[in-house]
Amino acid sequence: MTLSLRQERRLKDKTQSEMTELLKIHVMTYRKIEENPDLATIEQAKKIT
Repeated sequence: MTLSLRQERRLKDKTQSEMTELLKIHVMTYRKIEENPDLATIEQAKKIT
């Protein structure tokens, strides 16, 4: 079973805002990535998971 980015974030007990600070991106960009993970760069994907 694979988890969605939203589920991964919640398992880490992080908010979207905290994730944007980690990735150094705008919150709207992160929301788009959660909706469509294919938009994430390799570096961002590594930091998220």
